[in-house]
Amino acid sequence: MLTLTPTRRRCSGLGWMMIFALVLGVALLNLRSVWIRDPYGLVETRGQEMEKPSSQGSFGVDEPATDGAPGPEESNSTLATAGVKEETTLQDISLTKQDENIDKPAGCKVPALLSSKQFFQHLGRREYKCANFKAFGVGDGRKGVCLDSRFGLTPGDCRVLSFGICHEWSFDDAMAEFGCKVYAFDPTNGLPDHQRSPNVRFYSLGIGYVKHTKSFLGGKKGRFKIDRYENILKKLGMSNSTVDYLKMDVEKAELGFFRDVFATSPKLLDNVRQIGMELHHTKTKLSKQRQFWKYAHMLKCRGFKLMGARRARGRTEAVWGRP
Repeated sequence: MLTLTPTRRRCSGLGWMMIFALVLGVALLNLRSVWIRDPYGLVETRGQEMEKPSSQGSFGVDEPATDGAPGPEESNSTLATAGVKEETTLQDISLTKQDENIDKPAGCKVPALLSSKQFFQHLGRREYKCANFKAFGVGDGRKGVCLDSRFGLTPGDCRVLSFGICHEWSFDDAMAEFGCKVYAFDPTNGLPDHQRSPNVRFYSLGIGYVKHTKSFLGGKKGRFKIDRYENILKKLGMSNSTVDYLKMDVEKAELGFFRDVFATSPKLLDNVRQIGMELHHTKTKLSKQRQFWKYAHMLKCRGFKLMGARRARGRTEAVWGRP
């Protein structure tokens, strides 16, 4: 039988301790990467003003907007991967004539996407500097909303469509407290259609590119009703109404939304003033990134400007507005 001397026992113990510490460190880094998902550098209170941008590359706005054009300091913005010290430097991106001509969507052209770096550079290009950018909701439900007068978000006279709730209501409740009518949608949380509060109406319904019923959605089995954006607006009687904020956190169904709207009813986007969306593009899969690249440029052709974005483990939280 092998017997360890006291010295060898100590070395063996130290070796195991070093391995344990290494594994624990890697686990903590991964946990921190998942936890830090705030794309805007927002304070964690409802309707409070944004903090100044952190050194980790968040895109909070700390200077007044003038004409909506990107500021000169943005030519060397940074977009940090969440929970990692290294930052990716974002160089200035010159817009093509087609990109700038947002008043003529029919002439919109999408430049070729050649690399993931190019994709993330585009997401790092802040096109509109919001002077009054605020956080609504807390934790994972927190979203950035621009309250500049150009967007006309008026308490008592604003409408919010919120797709993807699960059981996280903080954004919806905060927008309702602000004075907006909120229409919330999610077929996976097991809740029936109901009036959550005077300003929040919930529908057990998901969004997609066709109207159908799915038997498996979000890792759950059941009968989940899905419908198109155009049909949902008709259901609400809002086909010609202004949507002040369109929030979408629908775990990859955002591509179906884009596919349907741009193919069948792009003019409906002209009634939308702000879009807050989580994009599930993966870190390195260029084919997936090309789809979002195309839709991001098509949004630009319809007058939307990117106000903030941040990467977080294979996805990006982004906010666009039509000032």
